[in-house]
Amino acid sequence: MYRFFSRLGFVLICLFAHCAVAASFPEITKGLGWLAGQPRGDGTLVSEQLSVGALVQARAESFRLLQQQSANALPATAIDALLATPEDNTEFVSRKTIVAGVTKRPSASLVALLAQRQNTDGGFGPARDYQSSVVDTAWALLALRAVSYSDTGAIKRALDYLSTHNNSDGGFGPGGVSAVFHTSYATMALQAHSLFPRQVCGAYARARLAGAPSESGQLWQCRGQCRSRACARGQLD
Repeated sequence: MYRFFSRLGFVLICLFAHCAVAASFPEITKGLGWLAGQPRGDGTLVSEQLSVGALVQARAESFRLLQQQSANALPATAIDALLATPEDNTEFVSRKTIVAGVTKRPSASLVALLAQRQNTDGGFGPARDYQSSVVDTAWALLALRAVSYSDTGAIKRALDYLSTHNNSDGGFGPGGVSAVFHTSYATMALQAHSLFPRQVCGAYARARLAGAPSESGQLWQCRGQCRSRACARGQLD
């Protein structure tokens, strides 16, 4: 029974990830409608005090999703207010950079701030001159991809940093211990820069639907990519 629901859940996630099926789920339309009523002109959200995440996280994620759904979904003043917030750890700077990218706002100052944080090992830390981490490096790579950053050398060094911190079991995490959080962001960053071959993640999809354990080696490494892109698009080869 558990295996059945595990497979069913995997298929549903694949379907949900594909924007083309949105019309088939009235709950999606309702959810987006509710979310569209949340942004205020000053950059805050009506219900943000109930968020389990930091305010910048809640605002940036909401704004990014709404902007991707409709170019006119957000008040311009709300976007400008978010981009002007003073929080400057690497994750928050990256989130603001992503919002700047999807809303076509100027991002040069945010990108420059991120670029200053790249260490000699290619990775990024939570602030300038801090030790590199997988999660901060992944966030920086996602942000730089969102604005089509042109320094390919810097991108390659960051990707190399992630690659060298891939654990023996296929996941990512500090001290050789893989964690879902680290693996998810590292995988998204690598996929955003096209380092996950389609056929490998197609193999993951087939293996999961056949009942193979998701935690095994390369299958786990490609889990997020397959769910978000390859399976959703039907690209299984």
